[in-house]
Amino acid sequence: MGLVHFDKGYDNTSFNNFERAHRLLKKIYSFDHPEISYCLAHLSFAHYHNGDYEQALDCLLKSLQIGEPLLPTNHPHIAVIENNIGKQYYKQGKYEKALQRFHRAVDINNTTLTHCTRNYIVLLNNIGKVFYRLKNFDEATVYYEKALHLIEKIYSLSHDHIYLAYTLKNRGEVLFALGDFTGALELFEQAHNMYGRSFGQDTNHRDIAKCKHLIGLTHFAIGDQDKATEALDNALRMWINVLPQYHPDLALSHRSMADLYTKKKGEAVKAILHYQTAISIYEKRLPIDHELLMDLKNRLMNLENEQSTTM
Repeated sequence: MGLVHFDKGYDNTSFNNFERAHRLLKKIYSFDHPEISYCLAHLSFAHYHNGDYEQALDCLLKSLQIGEPLLPTNHPHIAVIENNIGKQYYKQGKYEKALQRFHRAVDINNTTLTHCTRNYIVLLNNIGKVFYRLKNFDEATVYYEKALHLIEKIYSLSHDHIYLAYTLKNRGEVLFALGDFTGALELFEQAHNMYGRSFGQDTNHRDIAKCKHLIGLTHFAIGDQDKATEALDNALRMWINVLPQYHPDLALSHRSMADLYTKKKGEAVKAILHYQTAISIYEKRLPIDHELLMDLKNRLMNLENEQSTTM
């Protein structure tokens, strides 16, 4: 039941079901058992999608501790855990640790020859995203191209698919970082439209919101404040509808709205409020020394100093 609700986005329901399953399994088995490891891994998904990366990491480390002695070293479950541990480190800004875990997952996939799976597509994208955060854009592009090649091999690039949309979105972020805003906007819009067709009536899906947010950032970078405001505001409204109150993506959205309002005459108060909201979310979800949190505090301090000198 937890996985059914998880797939539909009912994170609180899925979390409760996974918690109940975990407690039940511990009663059934008076010793470590692979089923407990699997259950902890599923429970971590619910924590992850609620934006609680510390709890997700704790579940995954426990899952690995139980699973490693009981399963073959090249078991697919171990590869999935290593990949997901990497994702938690990535979200916490610990990119070197994330990369180490992703490479462990790659090594396991190499020994089992499981190169043509959707998990491997996601893994290639995850490695690409780490290099993107480390500003190694050439290496990030290499991994995104590998992912696209694998998507073409498994699914075809001519059909809508969420993994194709995900990879196009990630490539767009690299182009954005390199200053190719036209190319980035094209990829973001492709991904947005593909997600829209794939998710059907689920128009508030978090992945659609992420693309809308990136489209807004690109219009902002180009200098089209009206289109940027529309897209960023839509993204924030969508995320508010589907995410928990303290999800880090909401902080990201508030930060972008704040950046936008700093460029609008007479809107400094709105910018400050959005920065403060973003900081309050990040403080609940990220390490105190996380680069995103520190950057936000600096932006807020600079804006407040500017306002105090002009009063």
